[in-house]
Amino acid sequence: MSEDYSANRESCAQQFRQSIQGDASYARRELMNRLGGDDFVLPRERVKASALDGIFAGPDPIDDAADYLEAFSSKLRERMIK
Repeated sequence: MSEDYSANRESCAQQFRQSIQGDASYARRELMNRLGGDDFVLPRERVKASALDGIFAGPDPIDDAADYLEAFSSKLRERMIK
C-alpha cells in the first residue's frame, strides 16, 4: 500500500470513530433489541459489523458496516409489514 492510501484510510477511520461510530453502534443495539438478536444474519455477514466495534479490516469496512445495518433495517421493515 502506498503511504497516501494508508494515510487516507486512517483519516477516514478516525472521522468515522469521531462522528459516526457511536450513533451506528446505538442503531445496531436498538435494531438487535427490536429483532431479538442477529440470528438471521449469516456468520460471514456478521464480520461486516467490525467497523461498528472500531475494527477496520478488509477493503471497505465502513460500507460493510452500512450494509450490515441495512440488513437489520430491512428485516425490521419486513416484520412490520406482516
